[in-house]
Amino acid sequence: MDVYRLLALHSQSNLKVYKEDAADEDAAKVVTKKAHEKRLREALDKMNALYKGKGENLWRARHFVLVAMDKKTNAFRRNVHFRATSARTGVNTVVQWAYNNIIKKEPVTQHFIFYVY
Repeated sequence: MDVYRLLALHSQSNLKVYKEDAADEDAAKVVTKKAHEKRLREALDKMNALYKGKGENLWRARHFVLVAMDKKTNAFRRNVHFRATSARTGVNTVVQWAYNNIIKKEPVTQHFIFYVY
């Protein structure tokens, strides 16, 4: 218990945090399920806003790719490679994969980028 007391004293005196009583979630600086789900929803909406087209058929099929870099190893991987004749379908597929496999993971361990060729 002395270690916990030492950490608490260091946080209060040197870092200047947790000086007041934390009687609710905001004061205790904990993330609630509601706030977490809101953050996830905002991330999905932001990625879905990347494409504003009508989803018409393209002249020829294009490749929609997601490349991710692992933050720990700095290794690059091509996680998704989807070929489609509709830009909306291609973007939605890549966005859904990124949301389900990267954004929803806690903590997020990868940087990622989309590209089309």
